[in-house]
Amino acid sequence: MHEDCMNCKYHDDKTVLVTQAGTRIGYMITYSLGKKGIVVYGADSRYLTMTSFSRYCRNFYRYPHPNHEPDRYFEMINRLIETLDIDLLIPAYDEAIFLSKFRNKLIKPQVIAAIPAYEKLMILHHKPSLYALCKELGCDIINHMLLESIEDLEKVANTFAFPIVLKPERGGGGWAVQFVQNRKELYRFWNAFDQKRHGNRLFAQEYIGGDLYGHGVICLQGKVLAANTYRICRQHPPGCGTSTFRKTVELADIRRQVAIILANLSWTGVCQMDFMRREQDDRMFIMDANPRFWGSTAHGLACGVNFPFLLYLLASDQNNEILIPPVCQGEPTSTWLWGDMVVMLQRLLKSPLRIQVIKEHLHSWSDTYFDDFLREDPLPFFSYPIQKVAAAILRFRGEGF
Repeated sequence: MHEDCMNCKYHDDKTVLVTQAGTRIGYMITYSLGKKGIVVYGADSRYLTMTSFSRYCRNFYRYPHPNHEPDRYFEMINRLIETLDIDLLIPAYDEAIFLSKFRNKLIKPQVIAAIPAYEKLMILHHKPSLYALCKELGCDIINHMLLESIEDLEKVANTFAFPIVLKPERGGGGWAVQFVQNRKELYRFWNAFDQKRHGNRLFAQEYIGGDLYGHGVICLQGKVLAANTYRICRQHPPGCGTSTFRKTVELADIRRQVAIILANLSWTGVCQMDFMRREQDDRMFIMDANPRFWGSTAHGLACGVNFPFLLYLLASDQNNEILIPPVCQGEPTSTWLWGDMVVMLQRLLKSPLRIQVIKEHLHSWSDTYFDDFLREDPLPFFSYPIQKVAAAILRFRGEGF
């Protein structure tokens, strides 16, 4: 069930540099390409990352943080491109947006792997523009409002039913998402959120409840080449965080809406969108879009869709070799094991049915694709707590991480 059914052939090996490779996403990109025999180097601003311990990473490098030292960051990236003879640069996370904006600072701007123009990325990354586009195209959107003043806050409090979802206008992965239950909590979170420090404004959404779904795709000029849809069964933190356990589903309405949006943008590259099902009428409402690789990229491998390898083919002008996989049979699942273990511990602390909770998690782990634990490459999984301890020590010493 978990075998990679992408029997793609490729005729020209490229050397790849994965940036933000220290993330779980970066590790999955490195693994997905390295297992194909492609030479992959990793780089990040952090020490002791999962990818640095991977057998599929040829070597790992550390660079200055792009937000703190952008000039030194580009100096290091350009040095790596030149000395390692890099053909393709694949950003694993939000550096895709940063590099798209400043691609002209690269010694070879063409090495960036199939990333759309910055303006196009921001249409999806910026929630107000995403929702405006969805409304224009007739896609289902939740009642929402960008909060720019106390007057906006008062309007939301008077027109939206509680609970209300507050989140940054840009970003994903559950970062800074808050459910507020009443007017007092709404004002408290507004006052506590440092817009200047985060470089972000708050965005309010009506809460509709229901199951949450994700849909990942890769496109060429707006045409979907491959995709997969999954239900998010567990999250960390619960209800608003990163998915830790997912199950494959097939939902035509989600596929339809995503195809309409990306066709309108003539999208080339990867993208992922989150949807929520409204229980009373089963309508699917778009919640967020990630115009880059996403936290559950590994779920594609559970279904036989190797998104990093497909992007590699696309970026190296081998898209004629891309074979669209058949519709996934059954309901393959995927799990972020470290995250799901934390979820299990949290549930054990709160639930009186502890044995049932343990059985549920163990059963779901018995036949799943793990994002972070691979038998042929086990060291990255065990290095994860080392990375967390090292980060805590450096923060305590005031050195950052």
